[in-house]
Amino acid sequence: NPQWIIHDKIGYFFPAGGKIQLETLEVKGSWHWVASRYPEEIMRSRIFKLWLEHGNNPQNETYQYILVPNAEKSKMEEMEKNLQVKIRNDKDIQEVISSKGWSRAIIFHIAGKSDALGGIEVSQPCIVIINELMGAASIRIADPTQKLEKIQIKLSKDWKVKNAKVDKNNTVTKDFLFGQLEDHSYEFSVQKE
Repeated sequence: NPQWIIHDKIGYFFPAGGKIQLETLEVKGSWHWVASRYPEEIMRSRIFKLWLEHGNNPQNETYQYILVPNAEKSKMEEMEKNLQVKIRNDKDIQEVISSKGWSRAIIFHIAGKSDALGGIEVSQPCIVIINELMGAASIRIADPTQKLEKIQIKLSKDWKVKNAKVDKNNTVTKDFLFGQLEDHSYEFSVQKE
């Protein structure tokens, strides 16, 4: 039950632990098994396989891991002593928060609320990334499905929206132009009142 593993300069850190499985076996396979356009040539190679074992029929189980690029033993040991993030891993919301609270990434699997910026609420499943510094913040909302036509994000009255239209409830509404070329994300700034 290791806290972390390094392989090929990539660190795998497991804040909540778990039943970690590791294999480094020689395997054989063919790209033809993936897509018929590839030749049927069988190849052999040593493969690094790392996974969290959940059992045959897990119910309401969670897991978390952090990928660390350019990992070294000292970096992983420092993370073990002083992890710089907090992780919320609920059924409906997943959130990663910097230990100082300056930045966070939130995945809303359903319309929902987070305590970010004193309270933030979204009308649709989406991803929200917040970077806050000295009474100001930038907020990016993204629709990874690229299917939403509209999304609303309601902010605490403590925040004044700087470069977006807002209604009397401090709600920002973004209309996505269905079928148009855009990245289905929207960024705006807020300032502490």
